[in-house]
Amino acid sequence: MTGPSARRAHRLALAGTATLLGCTALGLAPTVAQADPIAAAPGHRAKPFDLDGDGHGELAVGEPWSRGGGKVSILRGTSTGVTASGSKEITQATPGVAGADEDRDHWGRAVTSGDFDRDGRADLVVGALQENWVDDDPAQGAVTIIRGGPGGAPGHGSRVVVASNDDDIWGGGLAVGDLDGDGYDDLVVSGGYPDDPSERDGSVFSAPFLGVNVLYGSPTGLQTSRLVRLTSANGTPDRVHHGGQFGEAIAVGDATGDGMDDLAVSYGDDTGSGVYIYRGRTGQILTRADQVVEGLGRIALSLGDFDGDGFADLAGNSATERAKVYVYRGTASGLDAANRRVLDDPTGDPVNDGEYGRALAAGDLDADGRDDLAVGASSTRGGAVFVYDGTSTGVSNAQRHQWSQQSPGVPGTSETGDQCGIDVRIADVGRSAVPDLVATCNGENSSAGAVIVIYGHADRGLTGTGAQVWLKSTPGVVGVPGPDQGWGKLDQ
Repeated sequence: MTGPSARRAHRLALAGTATLLGCTALGLAPTVAQADPIAAAPGHRAKPFDLDGDGHGELAVGEPWSRGGGKVSILRGTSTGVTASGSKEITQATPGVAGADEDRDHWGRAVTSGDFDRDGRADLVVGALQENWVDDDPAQGAVTIIRGGPGGAPGHGSRVVVASNDDDIWGGGLAVGDLDGDGYDDLVVSGGYPDDPSERDGSVFSAPFLGVNVLYGSPTGLQTSRLVRLTSANGTPDRVHHGGQFGEAIAVGDATGDGMDDLAVSYGDDTGSGVYIYRGRTGQILTRADQVVEGLGRIALSLGDFDGDGFADLAGNSATERAKVYVYRGTASGLDAANRRVLDDPTGDPVNDGEYGRALAAGDLDADGRDDLAVGASSTRGGAVFVYDGTSTGVSNAQRHQWSQQSPGVPGTSETGDQCGIDVRIADVGRSAVPDLVATCNGENSSAGAVIVIYGHADRGLTGTGAQVWLKSTPGVVGVPGPDQGWGKLDQ
């Protein structure tokens, strides 16, 4: 597969001058703890979550609110789909994983993947939103980068990167893409949007998110010497948003069709909200936003080529209309901000209370060359995910499908409070090379958590046939289940 479709298959899928943080820049080097040296081994770039390089992505989910600092479960993807055989549970106390397992780190708050050294095996990234948590002081947070290997992750080393600016909150939001066109995945880290009540009300989110950080990939992995910190002051020359939440939502995709991914970052406060767009450029770091799109909210963003024209389109929750998602087309000059398509909650469920659009993900679920859009609606009758088909004219309300534990072929029972759809991911987890839909049910079994996997098929898209529901208590899944653990956290 070549061109935009190949890039989509690979993906998961800010005024002033940016501050470059490194050993020689302002003396503010990020803190790095490394378990093993990372050796260069350039080759083909692995698909997301293919931690062992066998061609199938793994199912990796976080459990941030478990006893201790948090956990991540890894279930292997195979030619027959996700399997519990050989499953792993890892923490920062696991041999080969850098860092220390400390209470309330929220390790696993976000989980993503990229091949940052292009060795043919994807690396795992785990966000710890409350790393360095001390009483009522704002937490810095951290990310752990765990290399893949022949046996998956942990493979050949890992390291912890901690925010070097006390004002930043790291690890709640993660995104991956190639922002400088060098063929290596790059990592974007932000605070993310708070979905746990303790995060919404606690001190962690009492201060504005002041920085979004970009780490660039290389033959030796992510380079902390090229860590770039973007703030709300890094807007366009004629449009700067000062203060307020910055980076609660982030997304990466090629909106301009030039072969390099672009970065979308939310901003906002009581005076309004929107999104900064930073265009990727060959061999260059991000410095200043190229475009501002107003009216989008701060909860969720996703970039995908929904009409197959080679330009990724931006989907985001509305800032002013509850239960609405706005979609803007990508063009060679950026997003077409003057025209937008509006998607809405077809159930009209008053219980939804704005949770429609709480999570978004893009990917080609039927291998037709156009990305489809998954929209989480976690408060709708136990929760659901609405999938909008990509067509030659993009996504629309006319072509959508609802998926939940009430759908034919999907195991389980949809119950009030399950919160299915609070997180969504589109990524290949086995059976075929076609991406699959993964959705978190955060409230399942007294908030122990569950994950639904619905497999994509060429030409047919999603079908309930062979769908799976995974719980920590599923036979073969390593670890001890329990209430209020939040098992199943995904990318953001």
